[in-house]
Amino acid sequence: MIRTLRNAFRKQCNYEPIGRADLNGSFTALVNRSLIDLIKNPLEGERQKLWYVTKDGIEALQKLHFI
Repeated sequence: MIRTLRNAFRKQCNYEPIGRADLNGSFTALVNRSLIDLIKNPLEGERQKLWYVTKDGIEALQKLHFI
């Protein structure tokens, strides 16, 4: 799960989109722990299909010295 989160963060830093396929089997675990989330469209209040590593996810990676 941490490897998947780290790879997602690297893609995010390189401005590459993160998709569900990139998150493999860790997808549900990362969402349930609020380490990744969907970007919301502020104008319509709907969720777009663009995932990102949350602040909590970044802090978890920092605590583990992965970034």
